[in-house]
Amino acid sequence: MGRKSGIWLRKQNKTWYVNHRGRQVNLGKDKAAAEKQFYRLMAEEEAIEARSITAAELFDKFLLWCRDNRAIRTFEWYRDHLQMLLDHLPDQNIAANDLKPYHVYEVCKPAWSPSYKRGFMISCQRAYKWGMKHGYIDRSPIEHLEKPTPTRRDNCPSAEDYQAMLTHSQGPFRNLLEFAWETGARPQELFQLKVEHVKADRIQFSVAESKGKRENRVIYLTARAAEITASFIKDRKAGEFVFLNTIGNPWNKQSVGCQMGRLKKKTGKRFGLYDIRHAFATRMLESGLDHITVAKLMGHKDASMISRVYSHIGEQNDFLLQQLRKVS
Repeated sequence: MGRKSGIWLRKQNKTWYVNHRGRQVNLGKDKAAAEKQFYRLMAEEEAIEARSITAAELFDKFLLWCRDNRAIRTFEWYRDHLQMLLDHLPDQNIAANDLKPYHVYEVCKPAWSPSYKRGFMISCQRAYKWGMKHGYIDRSPIEHLEKPTPTRRDNCPSAEDYQAMLTHSQGPFRNLLEFAWETGARPQELFQLKVEHVKADRIQFSVAESKGKRENRVIYLTARAAEITASFIKDRKAGEFVFLNTIGNPWNKQSVGCQMGRLKKKTGKRFGLYDIRHAFATRMLESGLDHITVAKLMGHKDASMISRVYSHIGEQNDFLLQQLRKVS
């Protein structure tokens, strides 16, 4: 039995059309020619469906692109999240277009924080968005995931907390804490800092080494921060790391975490280097610096994140009152 053509005639202009992929395709005024063109469209559609890319293939192509065009930490972030999704799928050969939102939701564990769940969902969506941009798929079935609102950073060490950490720290780790407090540098920037990055009163990472790879990352040094770097680089060569632990290895997430765990036993509070960065931003804003200046000091591309994450500072009545009295 022949397939019904599905073409239709618009009487106003005596032209044949077919609805295809959400739009009306003009097939001309001759019915026979219109039907031939319609069947050609259907054949092309069947060919596309026959070679439909799987979710695993799409993720592999995306990760290969990330490996060549993004920082290694970004590549690993995507790789780990996408692998979690694939491991959870009942059908490892599922077509990319057949993935459903519930496949993503079911991976999220109750113990995950809202921020981690959100990051996982965003990584899945970005792989699909990349696939659409490069022509591997026509649509994203997970475009409209309901992502949780990220939690605000509230684990901000006070000046007293910082002094307590310094009291119970010594040697290389104390210097790392001081530098982080003075500059607000990202933990990864502290771990990657080498002799050649130090430029007297500032630290400068090239575009290729900077987060986002849009512009040079400049970390401005206070007098104490400059003193710390100067004391470390005087006996080191280009290519060597500035901050080393007691056994001469560069600091990393795990070694810092061990030190922070030891500090918790002595101070009763657990902080991370990102919390110290958070404290830096809070101090700068409370001192009266504007959001744009603080954003530049933190290495953000604009002030939107500062305004969003640190909006609670504006909710402090005493702080607002003090700012008002400064100009009244």
